[in-house]
Amino acid sequence: MRGMRRPHRATHPPGPPASARVFPAAAARPSARARGAILTLNLTRYAAMTKPSNLVTSITVAIDAPASVVWEVLTDFPRYGEWNTFCVGLETTGRIGDFVYMQVRIPGTETVIPVNEILVACEPERLLSWEQRPTDANKDAARRDQYVEADGAERCRYFTTDQFLGINAETIMREHGGWVKQGFDQCARDVKQRAEALHAARRRKSA
Repeated sequence: MRGMRRPHRATHPPGPPASARVFPAAAARPSARARGAILTLNLTRYAAMTKPSNLVTSITVAIDAPASVVWEVLTDFPRYGEWNTFCVGLETTGRIGDFVYMQVRIPGTETVIPVNEILVACEPERLLSWEQRPTDANKDAARRDQYVEADGAERCRYFTTDQFLGINAETIMREHGGWVKQGFDQCARDVKQRAEALHAARRRKSA
């Protein structure tokens, strides 16, 4: 998962502290139009800072299951801990502009760190994205995209990327790009295993 760029990242979340794990109150949320305007402004601001050299891309996995099943896996947030060995926990309302609260395990260790991001795209069976936005206390910024590409009715492909942005992008890529890549590759394999297992079980049940 696009987990955290740097270990200190979660200590300066753009909202409630990670330990609180509390969703923003509905009354405090801006309207859908306002959230859209904020997201557009934010992405436009950092487009000029995007560099291919600061992009982490996972392996692409071919999955013997429909895109709809993969999408189900990706959006069944409470069950992430059952299959995702990189992002071992995830909480979100699923609404654009709301927080995504994650627990990310650094590959090769037992260290799990809290990561808070903002949901910015949710296109069924195609794209799921969230991003970290810079704050006065932490200038790190990035966008995580997860792509699902249908390959007929019974197969699809999956891969995920993380574009590091802002003034710290090159430093983050140099210091943390390697383990983020390792985690993303494992996540792709986990998605494949979970989706294929679900699809196979349902086919056996309906046979």
